[in-house]
Amino acid sequence: MKSGVFAISSALAAVVLPGAALADNACQTIAQAKFQQWEQPRILRQAVYTMPDGNVKKTEEVFTQGVLYAFRNGVWRSGPLNAHQHEAPSAEAIARNLDAVDCERTGTDTMDGEPVDIYTYNTSSDHVDAKVTVWVSARSGLPLRTDMEDATPQRHQAASVSARYVYNADVVVPARAIMADTERRHDWQQSLVNLQLGKSASY
Repeated sequence: MKSGVFAISSALAAVVLPGAALADNACQTIAQAKFQQWEQPRILRQAVYTMPDGNVKKTEEVFTQGVLYAFRNGVWRSGPLNAHQHEAPSAEAIARNLDAVDCERTGTDTMDGEPVDIYTYNTSSDHVDAKVTVWVSARSGLPLRTDMEDATPQRHQAASVSARYVYNADVVVPARAIMADTERRHDWQQSLVNLQLGKSASY
């Protein structure tokens, strides 16, 4: 418990700076939504990257408990995804890493019939000076969409990114992605057998 000058200062800050308190709450809500996102067993992320020259790139990723499926440049690939990789440390850690300022709840809307709260924030680093908008489900508290607009994109860096998210039972892994994972596992197993039989160089 705070006492003395610290207690008085905290009380004054709450009274004199209500806007800052609201901004902190909005930042915390965004961070909590992103933390909850990584608590979900299955996540589908579909993203559209718009480059400074107007070129558009689309990606799709399916995060599951054990496998990451990724669709890039027209090809599905897969890789192992362990439990540690499929989690976020904490909402507090996410809040720090976001480098978010000017967090604000700007309104409400619906996405596919689901009520959402809309939040915006600004973030900057050595390579990004962006405004981010996040649509958070009013029912689940999960992010359903995230848009990023970079005011000063580098030549090979996206000027904007729009990503949509689907979770759990609503996530269907495409057949081509499953086939790519089956081939990866087969190739890995065959390589292991070859090493054990001395058919290829060992390390």
